[in-house]
Amino acid sequence: MKKQMKKLMSNTISIILIISILLSSFQGIAFAASNKGGTTKKMLIQYKHGTQNSEKKIKNIKSKNFKKLKEKDLFFVELDNINLNKLNNDSSIQYIEEDTVIKKLDDRITWNIKAVNADNVHKNNVFGEGIKVALFDTGIDLNSNDIVVSGGISLVDGVKSFDDDNGHGTAMAGIIASTLNNQGLLGVSPKIELYSVKVLDKNGKGYYSNIIQGIDWAIENHIDIIAMSFGGTQYSEILNEAIRNATYNNILVIAASGNDGSTNIQYPANYQDVVCVGSTDKNNNIADFTNIGEQMDLVAPGVDIETVGLGGIPIKVTGTSVSVQHVAGVAALIWSADRELSIEQLKAVIYKNAISLEDTDVSGWGMVDAYAVFENIYATNFSLPSSPQEEQEQTNEGGEVDISSAICPNCDTGYMIYIGLAATHSSDGHDKKYKCNSCGYTYEDGTAKKSGCSL
Repeated sequence: MKKQMKKLMSNTISIILIISILLSSFQGIAFAASNKGGTTKKMLIQYKHGTQNSEKKIKNIKSKNFKKLKEKDLFFVELDNINLNKLNNDSSIQYIEEDTVIKKLDDRITWNIKAVNADNVHKNNVFGEGIKVALFDTGIDLNSNDIVVSGGISLVDGVKSFDDDNGHGTAMAGIIASTLNNQGLLGVSPKIELYSVKVLDKNGKGYYSNIIQGIDWAIENHIDIIAMSFGGTQYSEILNEAIRNATYNNILVIAASGNDGSTNIQYPANYQDVVCVGSTDKNNNIADFTNIGEQMDLVAPGVDIETVGLGGIPIKVTGTSVSVQHVAGVAALIWSADRELSIEQLKAVIYKNAISLEDTDVSGWGMVDAYAVFENIYATNFSLPSSPQEEQEQTNEGGEVDISSAICPNCDTGYMIYIGLAATHSSDGHDKKYKCNSCGYTYEDGTAKKSGCSL
């Protein structure tokens, strides 16, 4: 019995020893495998100037990858820690640096672009392609890396170039059209065709005559949108007629309400056919400098907006001129998404999808919302009351507003779209002028006059 127990214990001890040896072997194999497949680092190795046989030296080091760069004695290698330590002890090496990862720099989307929801329209690959926008201002920096200028004209006496000699126009251009170049800021509509119409001199001063000439140039060059970043206090029927002519030629005119903080909206924003724009801050509050009144149509960001100045210098700007660029940019996005929209239809879809903020005399239809417009282009009733105040009154009186356009009496298929005030007027005001969106037939409606005619 004892012999059997002794034999059993001997066999057991042998088995334990064998298992221990096997485990040790497995651990050794595992360690070897781990060491062989250890992590490596991508390194740049620069040998000291005049080092002999530097390439031979580096090749003697076991590396996963090896490449000699153009610079003499500079190599790229991929090494594990063991071989990296060997190189650290080589006194003929001047620098050993990790080959650092780099990434492309995306265009930066600032808060104001998000505030008007333009970034969500961009996600649908809509950037304003094919829309010609004329910026009436001090010119645009023609050497800017962030702004592409398709053409232009100077209408300032004695100045031939439409380059910017003030900085205001460049700052405005940066907001509407900073390009998709993976660096810097992104504009509201970065792929528009942008034109510099210089109507203001180096001191930011111009005349109504400059604007009128600019409008004529815009009509001749088939511009789609005019953005006006200035204001005057004097009513001019000649200027008003020029703007009506622009509207008749399917040009959308957008202008700033003014920066006096008063209840007197400046011209040309105060004209019926112009989209009048005021400013908001980062919290969607109406900026205290914004001129307000019945002609207010829309508001958009206009306080501390990042953009680009002369020479590509980053700057911040404030004012209703700034807000104009947002609305012009949104209009360009929507028009590029649907080129069949008439001016009145474009206005209607933008107005009706704006975010209501407060009293209509202060914010008009509200904050422009590019994505809401984009989503609802085909679901919007394109007809409008003559003002947001009128719609508010109608809605307050009886719920839903039914304002369908009249069928054209000439072709019986198109709709009569309001295109502005007619030249015909009396002490009661001007007649309203309508145009068929199909056959082009026009007529004047003397039963719906605009009150407050100054003539």
